[in-house]
Amino acid sequence: MTKDILKIIKQYNLGRLFRYWLEYNSSQVAPYHNATHCLQVMLLARDCYIFETGKEAPRSLIIAALFHDFDHSKGFYNNDRLNTERAISGFWEYILNHQLEDKIDYTEQVCVEKLIAETTWPHGVIQHLSFDKEYNADFKIQVKCLRDADLLYWKNNVIDTLINIRTESFSNLNYAICINHSKDFLRTIKFNTKYAKQQGKLKEVIKQLEQLEQLCFYI
Repeated sequence: MTKDILKIIKQYNLGRLFRYWLEYNSSQVAPYHNATHCLQVMLLARDCYIFETGKEAPRSLIIAALFHDFDHSKGFYNNDRLNTERAISGFWEYILNHQLEDKIDYTEQVCVEKLIAETTWPHGVIQHLSFDKEYNADFKIQVKCLRDADLLYWKNNVIDTLINIRTESFSNLNYAICINHSKDFLRTIKFNTKYAKQQGKLKEVIKQLEQLEQLCFYI
C-alpha cells in the first residue's frame, strides 16, 4: 500500500497537502475513522474510477477521499453531517493558510468540498455541481466511487473492523449487540458501481459475522 500512496502523492503533486494531512488530522489514530481508513479509501476510490471510466482518477477525487474523515469526532457526534463539516473545514484550512505549490484551483476546491459533503451518512440524492452536463456526469461518477470506496473498507479484516467500530461508536454495547447492528447495517448497503459490486462481497462479510456470533456467543 505504501508504494501506491507514494506514487499518488508524486503523480498528483500533493506532497505539501499530504504533509498537512499527516500533521493536523486529529483522528489519525481513531479506532475506525483513522489514517489507514482514509488511505485505503483513497486507493479504492482511485481504482474504482479507473475501472468505471478507463481514465485516470481526477485529483479532486483523490483529495476528497484523503480528507473525507479528516478530524473525525471518533464517535462523539451521532450526526454524521457534523463530521463531514469538520472534514470540509480542515480542507479549507489547508487551502487558505497552507497551500503553495499544489496549485489546487477554485473549481477543484469546490469539487472537493462537494465530494466530501456527499459522503455524509445516510447517503442522499447526488446534487448537481454545475450547469455543465458533462462536468455533472463526471462528478456523479466521482461521488459513486467515493461512497462505494468508503463502504468497501468493511471487506478488509472483518474482526478488526468490528472491534474498531465497537470501540469508536458502540462502546456502551456488548459485542453480540454490535455484531447484530453491523449485520443490519451491511444488509442496507447498495453499491453504485460495477467495481464495488464485484469487489464488495458483503454477503461473505455478513456470513463471517454470523460465524463469529455462533462461535463466541452461542456456547
